[in-house]
Amino acid sequence: MEFRIWNLGFVWKLVLRVWNFRPTLRGASGGQAAIIAVLFLMSAMLVITGGLSSVALRQASVVRAAGAGAESYFLAEAGVEDIIYRLKTGKSVDAEEVLSDGITTVTTTAVETDGEWTIRAEGSTEDHIRAAEARLTVGSEVPFRYGIQTGEGGFFLENNAIIEGNIYANGSVEGQNNHVVHGTVVSAGPDGRVDGVYATSSVYAEEIEDSFIEGDAYYAEIDGDTTVLGTKHPGSAPLPVLPLPIPEETIDEWEAAATAGGTISSPCPYVLDEGTVTLGPAVIACDFELSGDAALTLGGHLWVQGNITIKNDATVSVASGLSGESVAFIADDSSDLVDGSRALIENSAFFSGNGDGSFVLVLSRNKSASLGGGVNAINIKNNSEVGDLLVYAAKGTVLLENNAALREVAAYRVHAKNNAIVTYETGLASLLFDAGPEGGYDILGWKEVE
Repeated sequence: MEFRIWNLGFVWKLVLRVWNFRPTLRGASGGQAAIIAVLFLMSAMLVITGGLSSVALRQASVVRAAGAGAESYFLAEAGVEDIIYRLKTGKSVDAEEVLSDGITTVTTTAVETDGEWTIRAEGSTEDHIRAAEARLTVGSEVPFRYGIQTGEGGFFLENNAIIEGNIYANGSVEGQNNHVVHGTVVSAGPDGRVDGVYATSSVYAEEIEDSFIEGDAYYAEIDGDTTVLGTKHPGSAPLPVLPLPIPEETIDEWEAAATAGGTISSPCPYVLDEGTVTLGPAVIACDFELSGDAALTLGGHLWVQGNITIKNDATVSVASGLSGESVAFIADDSSDLVDGSRALIENSAFFSGNGDGSFVLVLSRNKSASLGGGVNAINIKNNSEVGDLLVYAAKGTVLLENNAALREVAAYRVHAKNNAIVTYETGLASLLFDAGPEGGYDILGWKEVE
């Protein structure tokens, strides 16, 4: 460093002066000479010490500034993440948010323009400022994390039903005759019960009876008729009851998006038995039937204010323009949610997305099962392979029978029988829809800006 070199040069000059002054020192008394020499040496040492101290103080200041700047940046990142989390989970976001840990203060602003959010967070620690900024779009992302997920109505499988994926039930899981679950089975909560189930992985329940488990068993009680090939874990706490993946508010938002596309009131009932038609977003104000060789393309969410019937080789697909997005096909007659608002899919009906994890979601708001009734909200039968289809009935029963094969089911209660097959796909953990307050986000950019 320049300062250190200058000081060493000055010290060298002092040494030369002492050397040149030696004749004078010879003429002085011994004590005087010693004092003068010591004074010169002390002066040199003070200069050296002062120079080194200055350098050390300067380095310490640089280190403190770097540490303060790093702390400012880390909390700025935290401010951005906090706003993204709030947007993702549907929580309120103020135009300006302030966070502080007592030393660092972070001020975060969030501005929405034409559906795109710009989030900027500025952290300040001892006047050392660092800032981060992210840009994102918010959509509606619905996570289907299990092959079967049920509410309190539970899950019943029999007669060669096959589940390729995990089961998470808030009610009991029961099986009989030939069946198999290629995955984990969970019956959640303090009343969780698994009875008569064959699972190739682990089972979690408060009580397990008459089951064959290739993996581990986690339970409070287990009977002597249950075989566990893995490890038993007696006294295990029950797993938590989980909500079904689509909140009612999201369905309301999808219906609002359908309404914005207009209402079809005639013909009624609306029947398509030939040709190709594109519908959606739209509302059909009565029952809807698709049959024969008719092909329906969904250009957006379709809300049927009645029952949905799709049968006899008819096809339903998601428009290619909705790249990577899934579409809801909703049966919801608010005047009849007990006997009506149902969906029937049978006899080789087929569904297809447009690639990139796109699916058709058939959804019923029938609530017979949650009220103790016996009306099925969705019935799928006589289909060897229905393609890119998901079904959802938060308060109703989904019945799968006679070779029905699909990707995922979530309902208050699910009953699978007679060679029904559910094959879960990993991409269902993060499905993107084109409307809804719940959901995910696409990050367009994230960087430090100051």
